Amino acid sequence: MLVYITSGQKTDITTINMDGLPLHHLSVGRGYLARRRAVRWLRELYASGVRRCICADAALLPLAEQVDITPYPVLPLRLALLDGLLDVLCPGGLQNAAVLLRCGRGGEAAARAAAPVLARRARYLSLDDPPHLLAQELPGGGWDYSGKTADPDQTAMVLQALAPYRTQANVSAAIDRALNVLSGMQKDDGSFDAWGASSSESISQVLVALCALGIDPAKDSRLVRAN
Repeated sequence: MLVYITSGQKTDITTINMDGLPLHHLSVGRGYLARRRAVRWLRELYASGVRRCICADAALLPLAEQVDITPYPVLPLRLALLDGLLDVLCPGGLQNAAVLLRCGRGGEAAARAAAPVLARRARYLSLDDPPHLLAQELPGGGWDYSGKTADPDQTAMVLQALAPYRTQANVSAAIDRALNVLSGMQKDDGSFDAWGASSSESISQVLVALCALGIDPAKDSRLVRAN
């Protein structure tokens, strides 16, 4: 068996079952004494034949290393369990959903690894990673994962992802191009066509994108129609 090491309120050890995989779960409390107790538990586990562990917190890795227990990378386990987790969280599926995957600083590799799992389920998927998103911009501006003609929904969702980085010159330029593309797509009644039909979703995605960018949807001349 593996030992799954996490931070907790106190140091304790139990046996759990994670998606059919039996694990020793070692919860490690705060403080020197709690960590010493955790090392004692790990020594006992090592004596019983345990040689590998999974550390949910990288700060706990030295505890396992003290007793020659080798850590497994956490990311592959989390990705292996992602499908099951989505089944629990979204039993009805994500067929018409738009997913914005935020990777955070240093999490780009993990986000890209999780993206294919989500892409099999969601209608739209946007990865919050500026270099990755900018590389997928269409020649005339805007985004569409088919790589052909800009789609208002996907363009708006990418703008939402880029909004926190809009002060960067290359991101700002891409945002301006995308807004011009959206302006050209907009119909006289203010709506947008996506997948051959107008929908409130497309309008909502654009409105959310504008607000995320700090733009007043009722005042920006590029996206206000006379009627």
